[in-house]
Amino acid sequence: RKAMILNRIGDFGLLMAIFLMFWTFGTLDFYKPTEVANIHAGAHHGTEESAAAEGEAVAAEGDHSDAPASEGEQTAATSEGASAPAAAEGEHAAAPAEAGSQSSEGEAGSHSAETPAVVYTDNTHLELKQMGVFGQAQRMLEENPDTMVAFGNFQLKLTDVITLITLFMLLGAAGKSAQIPLFIWLPDAMAGPTPVSALIHAATMVTAGVYMMVRSNVFYHESELTSLVVTIIGASTAIMAGYVALGQWDIKRVLAYSTISQLGFMVAAVGVGAYSAAMFHLITHAFFKALLFLGSGSVIHGVEHGHHLAHEHHGHGHDDHHDDHHDDHFDPQDMRNMGGLWRNMPLTFIT
Repeated sequence: RKAMILNRIGDFGLLMAIFLMFWTFGTLDFYKPTEVANIHAGAHHGTEESAAAEGEAVAAEGDHSDAPASEGEQTAATSEGASAPAAAEGEHAAAPAEAGSQSSEGEAGSHSAETPAVVYTDNTHLELKQMGVFGQAQRMLEENPDTMVAFGNFQLKLTDVITLITLFMLLGAAGKSAQIPLFIWLPDAMAGPTPVSALIHAATMVTAGVYMMVRSNVFYHESELTSLVVTIIGASTAIMAGYVALGQWDIKRVLAYSTISQLGFMVAAVGVGAYSAAMFHLITHAFFKALLFLGSGSVIHGVEHGHHLAHEHHGHGHDDHHDDHHDDHFDPQDMRNMGGLWRNMPLTFIT
């Protein structure tokens, strides 16, 4: 119940972020199919500038290569030289060449007659509604940072709307990825079967909120207030959960609070703009925390069976009622009952 209720609070935040995003941009697509997602600074736009730049580069190569060129260099020059000057082609034709290079020159000559395809390196040719939410937000903020978004009878600046969207996303991530104040469900959920804890809570589910924020890094980059809040919440969660773990005796609750602490590190990385670091730690956490949980399952299993064997060995002459009463007080997950297990469980100890 605790996990369901707290995650419904987080879901409310995510739904509000989705509604605001759709109202503001008219779409929920991060990028549209016709949009250039990765725009490199200083890249040439269209075909004429690109062709001119390639022609200049080929001409420069022809001027500098006084010596006879090798077959590989001639092939590269002629394949790039769709719009190369005739002088450069003449120099390459005069140089000694083999059959392979001559055929490549013929292909390049026939290829130069074709019209080069239009390759766009940015989105200036697209209208606003032809782009996804990230492209729209960036263009609107570049053209007019004070753009207003109408919500019925009142208006908000686009920067304020993006701040609201990211804050609501943070609420959703706090529920799913167990951040302050919605973290209290995770230690109880970890009490389930150990393989389930390893797969769902360590490797896949609880990291979904972190991934959502990293994937929406364009919005978080534009909102300094939200980034500050994300940093504070992530760092506070990491420190708080680490200290709480120090006071636990249950081996799986220790790992549960450790998971919350590691998630706090990931969220803090998102807040300071280290999105690649957050994703790197997300991937490494999926493996080492899942293996830690499986290791704890092996320890619990070994301690429980060891206790039963020891109790059967020393329990002759006692009635069954006394045996059951004794078992009720033994907790195989209590670390105070553990110690020196490496002698009997060498493989678990090594892993």
